[in-house]
Amino acid sequence: MWVFRTSSCAFCSIVYKSFICTDVLSKEKELFITSNIFARFHSISWGKYALFTLLLTAAGMAGKVTIPGTQVGITMQTFVLMLVALNLTRTEGLSVLTTYIALGSAGLPVFSGGMSTAALVGPSAGFIWGFIPALLISEKLARSTRENTQSLTVRFLGYSAALTAGMMVFLYLFGVSVQSAITGLSWTALMSASLAFIPLDIVKALVAVALTLGITGLARTVRTLKKKQE
Repeated sequence: MWVFRTSSCAFCSIVYKSFICTDVLSKEKELFITSNIFARFHSISWGKYALFTLLLTAAGMAGKVTIPGTQVGITMQTFVLMLVALNLTRTEGLSVLTTYIALGSAGLPVFSGGMSTAALVGPSAGFIWGFIPALLISEKLARSTRENTQSLTVRFLGYSAALTAGMMVFLYLFGVSVQSAITGLSWTALMSASLAFIPLDIVKALVAVALTLGITGLARTVRTLKKKQE
């Protein structure tokens, strides 16, 4: 009997300690996750966030600008997002984009053509929601290029490839697929019609890359001059 009670007490003690350890570990994990979230939150450059959110919102509200003599319209949303992918961190970029989508969800006419909530479930919904993974793809590839080379030529090619992969290849495939599913129109026909915008997106990408490298080079020159003066 004494042995049974001793064993029972020992077992209860082990169970009790395991619960305590589990609770402590759980709290430590929660604390780690919370602190990590706050660290990311505080790492955001609020100046960049405000600037690019304003630019993206203005680009959406401006709508399409039709090229004279053609039926092709230009929107600057993708151009701004290309700059975001090349110049902001993943956290900053997602903050800008989620704010933009949230403004549209709230009823503000920030999407192309002055649309708001309806655009999130309409034919263009695939392109709007596709901005998120497209941005992540381009940002990751651009960051990889930036971290692995200092060559301007390699960076130019790497950045261009990053924007092509995310903001063109993925975005068009995803956007057109959703558009076809919503409208019931032929995927091939919709993709063929969308090809008219590819040359313009290539130009946007090249300009975005050139601006990014130019600004980066200028900033590096300014820092070098300041160090020399010190």
